[in-house]
Amino acid sequence: MPRSRPFPGAEKGFLKGLGRLGDRVTLWPRWFVSWPELRHESDADFYRARADEAVAKHTTAATTPLKNGGVPPWTCVIPVRKYRAVGAGYVLRTAEARGWALRHDEWSDLPDELRLRRVPEEPDAAVS
Repeated sequence: MPRSRPFPGAEKGFLKGLGRLGDRVTLWPRWFVSWPELRHESDADFYRARADEAVAKHTTAATTPLKNGGVPPWTCVIPVRKYRAVGAGYVLRTAEARGWALRHDEWSDLPDELRLRRVPEEPDAAVS
């Protein structure tokens, strides 16, 4: 006799919620792999999208003026969890296209994270 399930789709919802929880927690050990990462192991497109999203998030934060008149953040750290299947070089090329560069005041620990700084924009040559 086949076993009936009391709640159809409960497993899928549980696994989706578990994946969201894993993405929200930022202090996982370096060796830890969340459920979405495990499902997309060696899927370069998944990690490209995650790396692009991380760079876009930091770029938006750095280019949006703060309401209290403060200075937006000019540095950021992108953890290896966001780019592990595509490499730090991909993130650096993507970030450079959006106005970021490697930090020179702090070393990036490539097995763990990539530290970037915002490149100051060039003043307009027309304004003299």
